[in-house]
Parts: sequence; structure tokens; C-alpha cells
Amino acid sequence: MPTFRFKARSPSGELVGGVLEARDLEDARLRIIGRGQQVVDLAPAVLPRPPRPPPPPPQHRRRNLAVLLLVLLVMAVAALLYVDPFNWALWPQ
Repeated sequence: MPTFRFKARSPSGELVGGVLEARDLEDARLRIIGRGQQVVDLAPAVLPRPPRPPPPPPQHRRRNLAVLLLVLLVMAVAALLYVDPFNWALWPQ
């Protein structure tokens, strides 16, 4: 059943409030009147949503970055060995 928040005046004039379950708004109003109270405010209760689970840790991004850096390092070393700017002569020609 839906939940409703209400404010009402008791027969002694005291302002009371609360939450009750009813079929609809009219049923909620009639239940408050049945208690001998005068309805001041009545509205559907907005219940908080359950919290979302936290996102998974971004470990895959770190791994992808490490692989990318390793590939770039290997390509840079291969380019230096191929061009041989320091005349190391590591490859016989």
C-alpha cells in the first residue's frame, strides 16, 4: 500500500504529524478523521532510494596504460636500433 505523510490537529488543538499507509489519498484522509483529528496537510510520502553500489575500481585502465607504455618503449628501442644514431654497430651490415 502507498505511504502518506500527514499533519493534523488533535481534538486538544495540538499539531501532530506522521506517516500512514492507505489505499489512496481519500482513504488516508478518512483514517485521520477517524482518529478524531482534523487534517492540516496530507501528501504522498517520498521514500529515499536505496544507495547505488560503488563503481568497480578502474584496474583495467591501469593495465591498459602499462601495456601501451611498454609497446611504446619497445617501438622506441627498435627505432633507435634500426636508425643507429650513435653508431653502435649492433647489427652487421
